[in-house]
Amino acid sequence: MNIFVKLKALLQLRKAISMANAAYSERPQRYYIVPSLDARGKRQLVIVDKRNFRKLRAKHYIPAEANMNSLFVECVYCTPHANGSGALTKEMIDDKRKMYLDWVALYSKRKRKA
Repeated sequence: MNIFVKLKALLQLRKAISMANAAYSERPQRYYIVPSLDARGKRQLVIVDKRNFRKLRAKHYIPAEANMNSLFVECVYCTPHANGSGALTKEMIDDKRKMYLDWVALYSKRKRKA
């Protein structure tokens, strides 16, 4: 992967993490950061909570088979629960960051080939 693409992806992830942590400090509930493609194929990170996830699933933006467990598996970062439990360990954060960079590399190759 190009170093500039990787740097941009890491900066986007850092900004999304800070936005999720700021939202958590305002209203303590679990927020998930999920990678997504917009209509033009541009990579973006979406911050959702449980309520917004259910709304997106009801509007069929997300497949009906998706559930909260699959959201946790596919997210690249999540805040702790409202009571403070369920925080990600350092190893989990590193694994999810690597998963995100692999996703970025996959879609940057697709964009180049198209």
